[in-house]
Amino acid sequence: MFRNFFIIFFVIVHVGAWAQAGNGKAQSNAMNMDSLFVNLLDYLPPINELIDTAIAHSPEVKYWHAQVKLREYEVSLAKKDWARDIYVTGQYQGGTLGANINPDGSAILLGYLVGAGLRVPLSTVIGRKDRIGAAEAWLESTIAKKEEAIRNIRELIFNEYQKLLMIQRKISILAETNESTSLIMEMAEERFRQGELTLDQLGTNTELKTKYSLIYEELRTEFFNTYSQLERLVGIPFSKFEKH
Repeated sequence: MFRNFFIIFFVIVHVGAWAQAGNGKAQSNAMNMDSLFVNLLDYLPPINELIDTAIAHSPEVKYWHAQVKLREYEVSLAKKDWARDIYVTGQYQGGTLGANINPDGSAILLGYLVGAGLRVPLSTVIGRKDRIGAAEAWLESTIAKKEEAIRNIRELIFNEYQKLLMIQRKISILAETNESTSLIMEMAEERFRQGELTLDQLGTNTELKTKYSLIYEELRTEFFNTYSQLERLVGIPFSKFEKH
């Protein structure tokens, strides 16, 4: 659909001549003023859909999304690391535990000893809150980076979208001007043939027509460049979108 639109757009707006498909011969063509005001919004996907698609396909946003996941994992670990440096110890001992011995050398006290201990480094308790706070701060910073990337994409898409519409409006205005210039040029040539205008006066009209033709070519090139740039920013060809 968009390819056909480009072909129509090129043929309609160009003043003076157009290339015929197949033989490439230039032919004069009257301007169809009714077609100059085709609403570009009818051919482009809605801007909100373009923005959402650009965000979904942005490598930068994908990167920061992965970083957010990593930071969330680090926060979770920081909250659980209280058990990392805790050590549990145990001891079991049996046999002669007393110091009194009978004359014959036999022990008079027998028994068993069982013990258990828990060792918690002081740094684990004191520094836990700081470690969690640092991990959460990293997470917040990364989320902010991701949101900044999304804002930048929104702004880029909006600016390119508006730029494309502005160029189209300029081309429409120039088309009206070119039509008037072509009419004036025809009248000037007729007056020149009748001897009412000098060659210099005719040259002035020719320069004016050439000037507007050059401006048109610049706008046409800018239009297609902006369209291509917008398509690249979105991340997929516009032909992939559903028709609106």
